[in-house]
Amino acid sequence: MKHKKSISGSKIKDLMYADLKRYGEVDMRSFLIAYFTNPGYKYVFYMRLSKYFKLRHYKFKYGIEIPYCCNIGKGFCIGHFGTIVISGETTIGENCYILQGVTIGRGGRDGGSPVIGNNVDIYAGAKIIGNVKIGNNVRIGANAVVVKDIPDNSVVGAPLCNLIYMRNAKDVEDTK
Repeated sequence: MKHKKSISGSKIKDLMYADLKRYGEVDMRSFLIAYFTNPGYKYVFYMRLSKYFKLRHYKFKYGIEIPYCCNIGKGFCIGHFGTIVISGETTIGENCYILQGVTIGRGGRDGGSPVIGNNVDIYAGAKIIGNVKIGNNVRIGANAVVVKDIPDNSVVGAPLCNLIYMRNAKDVEDTK
């Protein structure tokens, strides 16, 4: 696996500025509030520093696994942290919003990794697996499993739940 080169100081500053903007205002007070009260922002902050300094030990932190070599655009936001796994070969565009339980990575026979466009929201429990391309301005619903390309300006969700068993009215009356 090829690792990306570290990025310049001005680039890391721009990325961190854009990330903080996703959590609110951009000033020192807002930074301190986001850093000390929001584990998602704290992780994103350390993830950016890890890429700059090539620190591998922040790969597994706060129940999140995002290798420093992962290519993630500015404005990355983790809404609720925990059990988020992203492959190091995945490319994520700008202003991506991710919730807990999301897995993004290699899979399938082709072994490729996902490429995710700009302004993508990925909700709780979603899985994006294999060599798929997610377009810009896409919303991926909770528990959706994405194994095919998704065009720009789309919304996808998990299959509707299936009725497995239903008691009839007589059974309900007998239990009262």
